Amino acid sequence: MSCDLPHAATYNANAVAYSQKIKDIDQILRKELAVIPPNKRYMVSCEGVFSYLARDYKLKELYLWAVNSEQQLRLNRSKR
Repeated sequence: MSCDLPHAATYNANAVAYSQKIKDIDQILRKELAVIPPNKRYMVSCEGVFSYLARDYKLKELYLWAVNSEQQLRLNRSKR
């Protein structure tokens, strides 16, 4: 493992700034979601990769179709 000690302070400062941006976005999202009644909070996507968002923000998750990969989509189409 190599180290870039001369730039460690820059990396650490960037990590702190990035972490703050994520926290800021989280607060904005929570504020925006708070005005939506809990029974109307849905997240619709075409893949299951965003399940963590539904979990973390207490959203009901719906899919345009229940396919999680292009490969799976090809297999399903070939069965017709």
